[in-house]
Amino acid sequence: MNLPFIFRNKNITRRYKEILKILTKNGFGFISDILLKGGHIPFHILKSHDYMGAGERIRKTLEELGPTFIKMGQLLSTRGDLIPHDILLELAKLQDDVEPEDFVTIKNILESELKGKISDFFIYFDETPIASASIGQVYRAKIKEGKDVVVKVQRPEVSQKINADIIILKNIAKILNERIVDAPLDFVEIVDELAESLL
Repeated sequence: MNLPFIFRNKNITRRYKEILKILTKNGFGFISDILLKGGHIPFHILKSHDYMGAGERIRKTLEELGPTFIKMGQLLSTRGDLIPHDILLELAKLQDDVEPEDFVTIKNILESELKGKISDFFIYFDETPIASASIGQVYRAKIKEGKDVVVKVQRPEVSQKINADIIILKNIAKILNERIVDAPLDFVEIVDELAESLL
């Protein structure tokens, strides 16, 4: 089995178990079976599973799994060549707009990253975000040189979770590529594209 190397990290192991639990709870336990029991399965059998036509359940599962999986769903929503239409419609609804993080928290993160006060770097910094997503928030600001800029600030602890999710997804993708026969997509390629857009 290809899983053991990731179990050396307790946080990744915990997250892996959480992912499998959420998948199973939402009716996708067969994915756990593919990952943990071994063997091969033809892609056409997966297509006959009752999850086909259950786009809303897939979307809600991705939302429950968090920012990395929401981004993956958004990425897959552009793949009409691979994803059935009813699922595409649901994936297109994936939004990662969320309530903004309190500015005091954002300010602390930003000043920690900059190693100085916001006023040391910006002559203006709007405390109201122009966008708020599950991964971070976006602000208007003006740097000391007078140029208007957009500042993206990642939410606390999101980076660690995304990194863990990417490690897990790469492992899962590798296993799926090995075990799903005649799949019309390369799972590793999709995860690599996702990682590139997130990291």
